[in-house]
Amino acid sequence: MNKGKTGHICSRCRKSIAKEEICSGCKSDLLELYNHRISWRMALDIEREEREGENIFIEIQ
Repeated sequence: MNKGKTGHICSRCRKSIAKEEICSGCKSDLLELYNHRISWRMALDIEREEREGENIFIEIQ
């Protein structure tokens, strides 16, 4: 791990170092994609649920 940076790998993009669950770039993306009035955590949950729904749809076909 880089000694100059603290935190862990972003759970969304898996590229950036994040102090929380996801990096600031992903937080911005989520808030822009969904609704800026909701929290980034809620937007992340919505994105995960949509992804799971897509996976279920593919399995049914």
